[in-house]
Amino acid sequence: MKIVPFDEIRHNRYFWLYFLSVCFPLAMDEEEDIALADYIYENYDCTHEAAEWTDKFVQFSEEVMRERGGYAENPTAVQFRIDSEVFTVQFHPGDTVFFRGTKMVGSTGGDYQVHKLIFEGFRFYAAQLADPGIAVLLLPLVAVSEEQTDAARELIGRLLADAPFPQEERDVFAKMILTGLLE
Repeated sequence: MKIVPFDEIRHNRYFWLYFLSVCFPLAMDEEEDIALADYIYENYDCTHEAAEWTDKFVQFSEEVMRERGGYAENPTAVQFRIDSEVFTVQFHPGDTVFFRGTKMVGSTGGDYQVHKLIFEGFRFYAAQLADPGIAVLLLPLVAVSEEQTDAARELIGRLLADAPFPQEERDVFAKMILTGLLE
């Protein structure tokens, strides 16, 4: 695994465009009937330099897609600790895979496995992190009930505060993400 410190991607606009567009496939604006990924592709240039950066970050190649099903042999990953537990998020060309210790706990690719972490557990984890922005990396795994909507909206907004976008855009992203996390 190629471990990348969170500080290297924290303010990287290309990382956030990539992460938001691939890790929240259920996120959408129901009023406008648009998915988060489509919103990003319609409002941001995700070609040229952004695509080159993303391909390098996830180690995209035709060979990886064809011969390994989209899974890099030595994937780029971010690791962080919550108390004594190590969490790892691996970024592959065809999937984002989440680990708690050595156990896979989620995936946003073809073997789509999300909504594995209850909101209260996620809120506890986020509070344990010295840098709450890192918690966004676990957000695709969260399941939010209707009763938790207001608390989740507030927390998601806070966690996206460092994302390199204007506040108005972060609000749009947060609203769409919340929709995708609702059970």
